[in-house]
Amino acid sequence: MWRKEYGESFEDERWTNLRHYMDEATGKIGIAESRKELYSGRGYQRICYTSNVVFSDSPDTPLIRPITTMPSSHAYALPDEPILRLLRSDDHPYYFPPPLRFPEDVHPDNPDLLPRISDVPLQYYSTSATTFVDLFNSTTEGKQGLWLRVQSRQPRTPLYYPNYPKAGLLYPLLSDLLIAIKEMYQERICEWPPIHDQSKLSRDLDAIYKRLNPPNYLGVVNGTADERSIVYMTGSGENDNPRAAVIMSFDPAIKLLGLKGWRRESTATFKGFNKNTSKCSAWLGKKDRYCKRSIITANQKRKASLLQSITRNRIHDRDEAEELAGLYFCNGWHRSRGRYAISSLDRRKLLWTLLPGAADASEACWMWKAQPMYMDICLGVYLGT
Repeated sequence: MWRKEYGESFEDERWTNLRHYMDEATGKIGIAESRKELYSGRGYQRICYTSNVVFSDSPDTPLIRPITTMPSSHAYALPDEPILRLLRSDDHPYYFPPPLRFPEDVHPDNPDLLPRISDVPLQYYSTSATTFVDLFNSTTEGKQGLWLRVQSRQPRTPLYYPNYPKAGLLYPLLSDLLIAIKEMYQERICEWPPIHDQSKLSRDLDAIYKRLNPPNYLGVVNGTADERSIVYMTGSGENDNPRAAVIMSFDPAIKLLGLKGWRRESTATFKGFNKNTSKCSAWLGKKDRYCKRSIITANQKRKASLLQSITRNRIHDRDEAEELAGLYFCNGWHRSRGRYAISSLDRRKLLWTLLPGAADASEACWMWKAQPMYMDICLGVYLGT
């Protein structure tokens, strides 16, 4: 580990997170270390340090030199500090002078918003977006409430001398690192969902919270994250009970089967085949009847052709099976991406009824026991530059 010298400040090891990363702009390997520390007597705050990994050309060159009680003229001699009086003869201390740190490689978060570590089951620092990403757990009245907070920073306008005769010229940063950082960058904090009091949730926010906190799967929360997504599991897992896995993705390239848009409530389900094969087989629960919309002639012919081919060959291609399921619903309305989308579970039920052998395998499938809940909120959360 790239240890920090105690001469810089004390730190809380519970918050330390150390990892390698690749700079997406240059392709170089770097080290990112996020830690909570007592910085220059100003109180505890969390700071992320980044640095490039320097590979030695010679394999025989040691990366760390052991230091003993050598003369003070040595480049890596131990400093003259009272703590060194505690050293014993069998100690082998290592010492490196604190490195020169630049504002662009140091990112402190807001010390006023530093939470308790028990309230943050997952924390991550996104190097590409220069952003702290924290998953908070606010449990009130027995209700679990997971929500996301991101702290990013953006460069400010260039620093100019305000007065003549040096007006318009850049002036040097102050020697105090934290003050220099405040002069160079401005912080931005975003919380999602924006309301954490579950008694004040709207219908839309309540739907989001149910995705983040699946009912009947509440309890221990642990997970991991990377530059593009957060994955965590929730649920006690006691008595061999399954836990729920939740993924929050920031990557628009990720496409999940059954993904549906936010606020597109599905009122159409599959109850059985409509006796009138020219009509849609979507069951309207609120109206307690089948949909009366017609299936166009071309789709009826294609449906008959696919069904005949699968019955004759007793095998089915996944794409053909999905196409066949869609042909039982009217075009533009009761399809996977229609106005009233058919859920992925209803489509599977239809396929299990149609395709040979599919019903037997469905009962052993985990998706039969726990239906995934997909939702595209159609809204970006800004994570910085």
